Amino acid sequence: LLQFLEQDHPALQHWNVGVVTASDGAPSAQPLGVLGPVNMVKRSRLKGVDALADIKGLMSLPDIAFDVPGETPDGDWEVLKTERREALGERPLLLLYPIDRASPAKKGSRARVSMDAARDIIGLGLVLPLSKDHGGDLVSVELAPPSAEELEAMEQEDMDAVEAAGLDEPAVV
Repeated sequence: LLQFLEQDHPALQHWNVGVVTASDGAPSAQPLGVLGPVNMVKRSRLKGVDALADIKGLMSLPDIAFDVPGETPDGDWEVLKTERREALGERPLLLLYPIDRASPAKKGSRARVSMDAARDIIGLGLVLPLSKDHGGDLVSVELAPPSAEELEAMEQEDMDAVEAAGLDEPAVV
C-alpha cells in the first residue's frame, strides 16, 4: 500500500475523507477530533476466529459513493466506482469507521459473535479509483498478523507516549 501511495501521481495529492456513522449507533466515548463524539457503527466478528477480530467486510456497497453529491446510484462495485470517477475524477477517498467495541451479533446468528473489544475501534476503508490506464504498478503483499510480543510492544509504546504527553488516555485525532 505504501508503495502505491508513494507514487508521484497528481491524483494522490488530494483526498476526500469521510466518517461513516450509524443514525442509531451509540455515541463514541472519545471525541473523533473536531467532530466530537460520533455515532458508531456495529461490526460483529466471525465465530471461531478467537485470535483476531475478523469482521469479513468493513465497507458496504454504497460507501464507495460516500462523497458523491446526490443520491447513491444503484449498481455493483464497478458501476459505483465508475459513477464516482465521473462525478469526482480520480480523487481517492479515505473512510473512517468508528466501531462500537460491543457490536453485538444479530439475534439468531450462527456465524457471528459480539465484537467484545477492550475499546472502540477505528476501521479504515480506502477507495482508490486510479484505473490501470492511468499508470501505477500492481503491488501485492502478504499481511501477517502481529505476534503477541509485537502487540505488547506496540501497546507499551502507546502507553509510554501517553505518559510522556501527560495524558490519562490516548486521544483520538
